Amino acid sequence: MKKSPPHCQSFLRVAQWPISASQREERVIFALKFRENAIPFWLSKVYINEHRYKFDSKGEISSYFGTERTNIANSVPVVACISKPNDDVSFNIIRKVNMRIDSQQYVAFLEEVMASYPRVDPISIVHNKYPVHHSLKVKKWLGDNIKIYFERVRC
Repeated sequence: MKKSPPHCQSFLRVAQWPISASQREERVIFALKFRENAIPFWLSKVYINEHRYKFDSKGEISSYFGTERTNIANSVPVVACISKPNDDVSFNIIRKVNMRIDSQQYVAFLEEVMASYPRVDPISIVHNKYPVHHSLKVKKWLGDNIKIYFERVRC
């Protein structure tokens, strides 16, 4: 395994994310690069992520980490966003996903995000490198909806 840069090593020893060492390193480098930005910079973004939650017979809910199969018992896949792109408006949206997020569901979610912020232009989206985010269908939709743009730096 490739050794992490010195500025990442102490942080990476503590972090126990279910991601690869290279993904961990990339996220730390992203954080170090942007950590000096003022709070308004971070508040002006809309953060989107997909996740799956498991539940047991007692009704306890936990975060699921593991395979991305579509037939995981007692689980619910979701897509959500948190944001506050200006002082007037703040929307946090969570939606159930059918099986696993695909381009069609992601575009529908982006449309809902866009409709939630009629007075915000542009809407800056920050998300991870999940392939659906950069599919041809999503890229075409973005070309037709210039109010939304994806940050160049993805984590």
